[in-house]
Amino acid sequence: MNPLDENSRAHDHRPAPSEDPLLAAAWALDALDDDERVAYEERLRTRPEERADADALRETAARLGAAVPVEPPARLRAGILAALATTAQEPPGQELPAQEPPAQEPPGQEPPAQGTPAQEPSAVTDLGAARAARRDRTRRPARWSVLVAAAGLVVAAAGIGVGVGAGPDDPPVVSAQEAARQEVADLLAAPGARVSTVTASDGGTATLVRADGRLGVLTTGLPAAGAGRDYQLWLASGEAVSSAGMLGVGAGGTAATVVEVGDSDGVGISVEPAGGSPQPTTTPVVFTALPA
Repeated sequence: MNPLDENSRAHDHRPAPSEDPLLAAAWALDALDDDERVAYEERLRTRPEERADADALRETAARLGAAVPVEPPARLRAGILAALATTAQEPPGQELPAQEPPAQEPPGQEPPAQGTPAQEPSAVTDLGAARAARRDRTRRPARWSVLVAAAGLVVAAAGIGVGVGAGPDDPPVVSAQEAARQEVADLLAAPGARVSTVTASDGGTATLVRADGRLGVLTTGLPAAGAGRDYQLWLASGEAVSSAGMLGVGAGGTAATVVEVGDSDGVGISVEPAGGSPQPTTTPVVFTALPA
């Protein structure tokens, strides 16, 4: 059933696109199928205000696209490894539970070794390249956990509210995580903002947004840290590594936070004992250079 079809709406009660900013964000992220896209764009032709909102979403989404690879500095790796060498490690039997291999892997194929620091290179946004990549690439079904988080960030950055109130005249109810996502979105909309993405070694993705001396971190798809464990954020300056606080990872492996970066040049995420550690006690699942 086409979600944009007027006749179907009487039966499924879904809102019109103008009332559903996440659907507009899905269009901006090229996550609609061909029929949905054609129907939505047909509506936009007669709704200039909605068209303006949709165009704003697409411009914002383009800034989240991947473009120029950025390698983490060697001294960041050295700092992380030095911290591990001088910090008491978790005793045997306390290791992070091994993650199950993806369902699509052939039988017998072993999953990646846990804690492997190798990352897909970060990608710093170039608007023109993102647009070209969007035009040229083959449309694929989106991973919905990633789409929802990205769409929420795109919507927030474009200034289109998605909060839900108790009634039509009530202000939106905003959770702590929604407020944090809004902070990340505000950074994304700041002049000169730089964006990069990195894939965690244990699964999931971290999107990094840097502007005005601050760093926004948005994760999706991170596996559960495990009983008595939490995710912790680290900043590195040269070979010095310091805690930037805990990441409260929720449903879908999502987390959002904004921190001051000072003169830091790298960022990492690791799984630590509940409440955190003064220095990393496990190899970070993410470590990369800050977007520059």
